[in-house]
Amino acid sequence: MRGLDHFSLALDSLKNGELIKHFEIDNYFFSRFENAPINECNFNVEVRLIRDNSNIDIVILSDGKYKTVCDRCTADIFLPYAFETEVFMKVSDEENPTDIETYYVSESANEISLAPIVYEAICLHMPMIRTFDCDNEDPRPCDDETLKRLEDVDFGESNDPWDALKNIDLN
Repeated sequence: MRGLDHFSLALDSLKNGELIKHFEIDNYFFSRFENAPINECNFNVEVRLIRDNSNIDIVILSDGKYKTVCDRCTADIFLPYAFETEVFMKVSDEENPTDIETYYVSESANEISLAPIVYEAICLHMPMIRTFDCDNEDPRPCDDETLKRLEDVDFGESNDPWDALKNIDLN
């Protein structure tokens, strides 16, 4: 990938054993991918490659923050985000089409790029619910007006918004 050359490793230099790489990922990294779900971020990523002949285990550890919209108050927030995952790579000219969990690299390949693997790991581990305890943030990013409106909503005696749907006549 153009502009992400530092994520590439010469395959013949990756000997049996462990290799650890560290990357700082920011907005530029995500700008290199079409339709990236992250525009503003700052991540520290550690990639551990453990090679055993043609098998390479790749452990990715990441922490940092990315800009998104809070699901609770709709304010722009920098959501703290950390994960650890493991992916597998096999150096082989024979791919197994039913093995969708393994990256295959041709034996004739000169190098491998970790950029798409790291990108995919970050995107797949993004939290489904985008909120966090921001009370200790200074300044607090919450939209207090929206939170106040949510507190003022009257759901009736049960305070359960689903109770209102119980009496709907769909006939």
